[in-house]
Amino acid sequence: MDNYKHIDLSYLELMSDGDVDMKGILLDMLLTEPKGEFEKMQKLAAEQNWDELKQVSHKMKSTLPYIGFEELSETNKKIDKTLWERQNSGLSKEEIAETIPMLVNKVAELYAKALPELQDARDKLMNLA
Repeated sequence: MDNYKHIDLSYLELMSDGDVDMKGILLDMLLTEPKGEFEKMQKLAAEQNWDELKQVSHKMKSTLPYIGFEELSETNKKIDKTLWERQNSGLSKEEIAETIPMLVNKVAELYAKALPELQDARDKLMNLA
């Protein structure tokens, strides 16, 4: 796959083991699933529903490596870690209420940067088939 500014599909390549159909399935999933999950995360952050947000963020930890956008994965990991450790993090409720929505918005923005590159990779893959 091509070199992109934001994404690195090496892990996707490795996991699909050269199977073009599997690459297509994974790319289709990456083009749709995270968008809905990040929208859900933004809603949960606005509601300060930390327990449910923690679950969604944790789920995304296994999906985001396929995109290969380090800043995106690391920002999501910060959300996950902060929410899992919030009782012991030393952060006040106010600091969490300020920090988490900011990180969630950043994750959504970073994903938006990755989307055109993911679509390009998917389009190129379809042209090969």
